Amino acid sequence: MEKIEAQLGTTGVLLRISRPNGGPAIGRLQIGKATLKWYPGRTSANFKSVSMEKFVEWLDSL
Repeated sequence: MEKIEAQLGTTGVLLRISRPNGGPAIGRLQIGKATLKWYPGRTSANFKSVSMEKFVEWLDSL
């Protein structure tokens, strides 16, 4: 199971996700009031962003 850490800041909640037992980083998920951003690996340069509305629509479709 992956290790997940949560950090609350002014830009929302930041989850750092990594492999168990000190393994490599999988990525970070930043959850804000209006958007979610996924940062793969350890980089901040290339991220995917989705509106909260689209995210909720996707969850409802499951």
